[in-house]
Amino acid sequence: MTFTIDLNADIGEGYDDESILAFVTSGNIACGGHTGDQETIARTIGLALNHDVAIGAHPSYPDRRGFGRRSIKIDPETLLGALKEQLTMIRAVAESIGAKIGHVKPHGALYNDAAKARHLAECVVAASQAVFPKATIVGPPWGELLDVARLSGVDYRAEGFSDRQYLEDGSLMPRVLQGAVIGELKQQIAQAISIAEGRGATGPKGEPVPLNVQTLCLHGDTPGAAKSAEAIHQALKRRGIDIKAPQ
Repeated sequence: MTFTIDLNADIGEGYDDESILAFVTSGNIACGGHTGDQETIARTIGLALNHDVAIGAHPSYPDRRGFGRRSIKIDPETLLGALKEQLTMIRAVAESIGAKIGHVKPHGALYNDAAKARHLAECVVAASQAVFPKATIVGPPWGELLDVARLSGVDYRAEGFSDRQYLEDGSLMPRVLQGAVIGELKQQIAQAISIAEGRGATGPKGEPVPLNVQTLCLHGDTPGAAKSAEAIHQALKRRGIDIKAPQ
């Protein structure tokens, strides 16, 4: 049996994008909510095009101080406006370069919160449809964001992580807890292979965590990210796993 997986990375966040883009097939570009501006977006799109990497938008809560990793209280109308503003900015930059934005992946706390709160999921999907009507939503393989996207007729790409610890219910262990980020390269590789081959991840107590995903995220801000991306890419190739962006 041949397995296929997309490798994606969150980019445009001030880390070594050039190195990691050599080993991924999709990139999610920060567009002003947690970090980023027109200049960084243009530069990052250029790098992605040079590496033939599929380009997506990476909007977040409007929370630059917390890098979008804090759950904040915000009414749906304000959040919807903020998300549209971020997506409109990256669309304008992409159009000026002749690039296409093919997917939208929420960042950080919004990513996790939108999987649990329907009104947040509706904001993400509504903003994406308003600015990028044909874009795919990228998010967790469970929860409200998946449900709202499907009900809205929006393509959805479920995502797994090679460098994050999963809980028994399939959610990510909160970053504030010890062990939430997997730093050991061998463990990252093992989890990437297991997820790509449809066997899911392993919970903190050794329990199996089923995950049905089409893309695997390699965080650019994890220590040693470029080295990890290269090692994971090579390990997947050795297993005969096809690495490519969805059409």
